[in-house]
Formats: sequence, C-alpha cells, structure tokens
Amino acid sequence: MSRDRILQIFDAAAEVFAETGFDRARIDDIAQRAGVAKGTIYYHFRGKDELFSALMTEFIRRLQEECDRHGTPTDDPVEDLKRRVEAMARFLLANRRFAVMLLSEAWGSERRQHAFRSQIRTIVRAIEEVLQRGLQVGAFKAWDAGVAAAGIFGSITVTALYTALIDRAPDDDTVARQIAEQVIGGVLPVR
Repeated sequence: MSRDRILQIFDAAAEVFAETGFDRARIDDIAQRAGVAKGTIYYHFRGKDELFSALMTEFIRRLQEECDRHGTPTDDPVEDLKRRVEAMARFLLANRRFAVMLLSEAWGSERRQHAFRSQIRTIVRAIEEVLQRGLQVGAFKAWDAGVAAAGIFGSITVTALYTALIDRAPDDDTVARQIAEQVIGGVLPVR
C-alpha cells in the first residue's frame, strides 16, 4: 500500500474518531470514509487500537516536524518560544480533528493512555527545553518549567478545540498569534 493510501486511511480515521470517539468508532465506517475495503485496513493494522496508535504517532510526528521547522533555536528564548507556540497553534488549528482526539482520548484505555501520553510528553518536553533556556538567562518566570510547558500545550489544544466549536472564530493566523502573545505575556517576568 502506498504512503498516500495510508494517509487516506489516517484522514478518514481522524474524522471518525473525532466525530464518534474511539469506543464508538467502527473499522467499517473508517473503511467506507477512506474508500477502501475493510480488509485493507486489517492488512496494515491489527485492529482499531493499532490504527489509533499509528494515527496518533503520525499526527505527533507531523506536529513535531512543524514545530521544528519554525522553532529552530536562536539566542533569544522568548522568540524561540513564540515561534514554537505559533507553529504548534497553527498546526492544531489546521488539524482541529487532532485537537479533538487529543482531548477526548487522553483518558482512554490504560494501554492507549500510556502510548498517547509518552508521545505528548515529547511535545511538552520541547516546550520545556525552551523555557529552561529562558529561565537560565532570566528571560522567563516560572516555578516549574515542566508544569508551565504542559499548561502551554494544554491552552493551545483547548483553544484549537474551542475555535472548532464556535460559529465566528477568527482566522487561524490571528488565533495563533494571540495564543503566542498570551503565552509569552504569562511567562515573562514583571518588569
């Protein structure tokens, strides 16, 4: 199966998981939405759990790539954090179904939780590293960079979900810039 076909299955699975939740999602529905035979999905994935895990891994990989592309470290941790947050926000706003899955499935089965949380920790750790660099040079205020990084990731994810639910959401670039400005304002020391 070509990479394009797998991405087609991932897109269909993301739609179905976001619409129905993991427990109510059916491989039949995913196959129909993807325009493939159910057996095609089972040929590549042992079942719904494996498909979901592969889907989350793919989205996390894409998110990390997007952040890395726009978040190359510089000498300015404030600018680095702003660029990373904006890149993350833009990705999640463009992939709102992923934000829905992140929030709705974070508390799934214990096995899904373990795999899912370890992937999320990778993203949070990247934010934490920028915060640590900023704390070392006095550019940020934070008691615990890990907690601050998790809070930043959570606010981006929830905002992406919120904008998917309201009728008059501003454009994605405006939302991404606003999130970044609010994050930066929250971690800068009072001067």
